Amino acid sequence: MYTSRKLIPATIGVAGVALAAVAMGSTSASAVPTCQLSVDSNKVLDLQDGGNRDEIFFKLGNDKTSVLQYQLGTKRFNLGTKAFQGTIDLKVFEKDGNNVTRVGTINNIPCSNEPGELTDLSGAGAIYRVAWSVA
Repeated sequence: MYTSRKLIPATIGVAGVALAAVAMGSTSASAVPTCQLSVDSNKVLDLQDGGNRDEIFFKLGNDKTSVLQYQLGTKRFNLGTKAFQGTIDLKVFEKDGNNVTRVGTINNIPCSNEPGELTDLSGAGAIYRVAWSVA
C-alpha cells in the first residue's frame, strides 16, 4: 500500500510536468508572428520592352503571381499575397516569350506592420511603381 501511494503522486507529478511542457511548447510556437505581404498595386512608369507593352509578374518569396500585360501608365490592383514569418523578398519580373528579366527586388521585408509602402523598382529600362504592405 505504501508503494502504491508513492506511485500515484509520482505519476500525477510526471503527467503534470508533461502537460506543463506541452503548454510551454505551444506558447513558444505561437510566439513567432505570421505576417501577410500584399502587393496592393503596380503602375508602369516606363516600359522595358521597345514595343507598347510589358508582361509582368511578381515573386513573393518563392510564390509566383500570374503574368499580366501592362501598357505605359497601366495600374493594376491586388496582385498577390503571401503569409510568411521572419523576412521575405518581393521581386518583379518582365517576361518576353522564354526570356525573363528581373526588374527589381525589395529584399528582407520584415514581419512587422507596414501599412503601406510605395517603391519604384527599375532595371533593364523599366520603371514600375509598386505599392505593398505587411499586416
